[in-house]
Amino acid sequence: MMEIVCRAGIQVTEDGVRDVHDDIIVEDRVRLFLNGEFITALVASADRLDDLGAGFVISEGLANRVDAVEVREKEIYVTAPARRDVELVTESSGGSCTTCEPKPVTSRATVTAETIRAVTASIESDTWRRTGAVHCSVLFCNGEFVTRACDVGRHNTVDKVVGYAALKGLDRSRCIL
Repeated sequence: MMEIVCRAGIQVTEDGVRDVHDDIIVEDRVRLFLNGEFITALVASADRLDDLGAGFVISEGLANRVDAVEVREKEIYVTAPARRDVELVTESSGGSCTTCEPKPVTSRATVTAETIRAVTASIESDTWRRTGAVHCSVLFCNGEFVTRACDVGRHNTVDKVVGYAALKGLDRSRCIL
């Protein structure tokens, strides 16, 4: 579950400064391993770490599928048939990415105006309403809502829904994000 804590702070507006108490999201540093080998450290909220690990491996092109994920406290162990032609590098932001060209996205999914309205309506979450400080991604498959993931990092929300789809065996070519 995403950890939310209440903290004291100050709010500055055109009317002045006042003391406030506000709910904030707690992020943590987690270590990701692929087939037993350390890959990278990620900063994320500590919920859905199995989905995060699976989604990171797939989204970064390190593997096309994931066989298993095990989470041990702040470590994520992903087992997958890893690609050998991919190199992981550290970005200027401190995050990691691969140097390979992204695979083209192929899909048979069609999107109607009604689907766009449903997707848009499902993005807002209770966590966002409470904190105003998270990004949210949603996944629809065959026109139906599948899952929503929230995190301070936008990229983490994408990895969490992609990982969810992969671990549930969904045909991602039938999904929209």
